[in-house]
Amino acid sequence: DTACCASGACVAPGRNCGAGQLCENGGCTSCGGAGDPCCDNNACGAGGCCVGGACVGAGSVCGAKLGQCMNGSCGGCGGQGQQCCNDGVCTAPGTRCNNNQCIACGGPGQACCGGNECAAGACCVPRLFGPNGCVSAGDNCYPFAQCGGGSCGGCGAIGQSCCGIIDRFCTATNSTCQNGGCVECGAVGQPCCPGDTCAPGHQCNNGICR
Repeated sequence: DTACCASGACVAPGRNCGAGQLCENGGCTSCGGAGDPCCDNNACGAGGCCVGGACVGAGSVCGAKLGQCMNGSCGGCGGQGQQCCNDGVCTAPGTRCNNNQCIACGGPGQACCGGNECAAGACCVPRLFGPNGCVSAGDNCYPFAQCGGGSCGGCGAIGQSCCGIIDRFCTATNSTCQNGGCVECGAVGQPCCPGDTCAPGHQCNNGICR
């Protein structure tokens, strides 16, 4: 797939390139509506569900032996606070699967969403227990370091060195640590993000998103 040009910047395939738009095959196409690809972070509009990388409209059957879509839930699974659907999948926006339960992700104090994703320039940092968590911009994200724009005091952002000494990690959205540096991850042809995750509709195959 080819990257897109949006507002003078290059956007990787599978990433949002504007409100309600996703980069696909070199162009920005609509996302989030019924039948459209899911926008970043499982986002589908009007109570829709993200199933297999595509949005199912509210009131429609989710398929794959799942129930009817309603407010991001596929008939008893996939919504926040519900059990995960088949293969550990959550279908509601802003959720991720953790211990077979769909939990809120991406906001301050919440778990990071797939691809290290945190909102508003927050940093995705390891926690002693449970999944990595989002630390707000301006708060400490590592000993003696402050989070800003996804960077943790000069490490963790794309193009910067990885944070940590032994268990090295990156803190910016859609970043992963390779050879001591933080690189972009999750889009087609890029390395898989932590947890072997990729942008909606794509899968991790031998460490690369396809």
